[in-house]
Amino acid sequence: KGPTDAQVILAVNELLRRCSGGYACVSMIIGYGLLAFRDPHGIRPLSYGRRLAEGSTEHEYMVASESGALNALGFELLGDVPPGHLLLLRRGKEPRMHNCFASAAAPLAHAPCVFEYVYFA
Repeated sequence: KGPTDAQVILAVNELLRRCSGGYACVSMIIGYGLLAFRDPHGIRPLSYGRRLAEGSTEHEYMVASESGALNALGFELLGDVPPGHLLLLRRGKEPRMHNCFASAAAPLAHAPCVFEYVYFA
C-alpha cells in the first residue's frame, strides 16, 4: 500500500517550510505515484504534460524543467507547477494540484532565476 494524499501533502508542506532557495523536485513513491513541487518563490521552473499511452486510452504524464522536453517527446503541455505548489500524479486518477501556502497571510513574491530569461533569449 502506500501513503495517503494527506500524508504526502503534510510531508511536502513541512519540507517547503524548512527549505530555502531555489528548487524544483520530482519524486516517485513506490505504491503511490509521482509528486512534483516548486520552491515558494518560483525560482526554478517546472512544467507538466500528458499524452495518450501507446496502445491505451489512458494518459501518461511527464514533468520537466522545460516545456521543450515535453514537446520533443509528444506530450501536450498542461501548464507549470505554480510556485509553492505540489502536483500529485497517481495511476488511474486525474492530476491533483495542492497549494502548500494557501494559508499564508500574504502572497509570496514570484522571483524566477534570471537565467531562465537568458536561456530563451
